[in-house]
Amino acid sequence: HLTPGNANAHYDLGKALLEQGRLAEAIEALRKATTLNAEDPGPFYLLARAYEKTHNRVEAAKALQQFAELKKRRGETGGMAYRPN
Repeated sequence: HLTPGNANAHYDLGKALLEQGRLAEAIEALRKATTLNAEDPGPFYLLARAYEKTHNRVEAAKALQQFAELKKRRGETGGMAYRPN
C-alpha cells in the first residue's frame, strides 16, 4: 500500500504502471502525485505521456504545458523530473 500523502510514491507507481501499459491506473497515480506536489514537473511530464498513449491530446497538452511552466519557473533545462533527495 502507498502512503496516502507521499507524492513520490504515487509518481513511482505511475511510472511503473505507464511502463507496463496500464494507462488508466498510471493516469490515476500520476494525477494524485500532481495533486500532492503541484510544484514537481516530473509527474506532469509522465501524465502527458500517459494521456498521449490514450490519444487524449487535450489533457496531454494541458499536462505538458504545466510541466513546461514548472521547468521554466525552476530555471531547469536538463533532466525530465525533479526528484529532491
